Amino acid sequence: MYYAAACQTAFECPRDRTEIADRVSRMCAIAEQTIIGYEPFHDVRLLAFPEFAHAVPIYDSIRTLRERLAVTLPNEHTDRYAALCAKYGCYMQTGTFLERTDDEDVVYNTTALIGPTGVLSMYRKVNTWIPWELHTSPHDRPADNPEPFPVVDTELGRLGVAICYDWLFPETIRQIAFN
Repeated sequence: MYYAAACQTAFECPRDRTEIADRVSRMCAIAEQTIIGYEPFHDVRLLAFPEFAHAVPIYDSIRTLRERLAVTLPNEHTDRYAALCAKYGCYMQTGTFLERTDDEDVVYNTTALIGPTGVLSMYRKVNTWIPWELHTSPHDRPADNPEPFPVVDTELGRLGVAICYDWLFPETIRQIAFN
């Protein structure tokens, strides 16, 4: 048996992607303290962080989000999480990044599932909260997203994820369950 930890954060909104590294350090510390702190009582093997844990879409254009906050994935931050997961034999749902792609008109709201062997899957939020969330839905760009609802086999079981507003749409959860 294992335990899952829902890790909460209370970070100020970053203005620039250079601030993300500090968040990653803080989130790694939260994860490590959770695993070590509960070790005498519970085997914490799955950690989940919230949507927008790395960056919030505070700018009103895709161009500005790409210039200031969006990052490519995987990256040095997911590498740090992978090192932590390898060290403790755990799995982490990273919380979301604003993900940039080669298309200058696209930013995705993306979370990674990382385990002891590295990045296992990446999920891009399907149901964006229009008009507040400017990022793209994978359904708008099917060529970029051959499997919009990834599920992976792990020693903990089959793991999939939905991000925030996605859970209000039964089709999202149903498709993850089918996968």
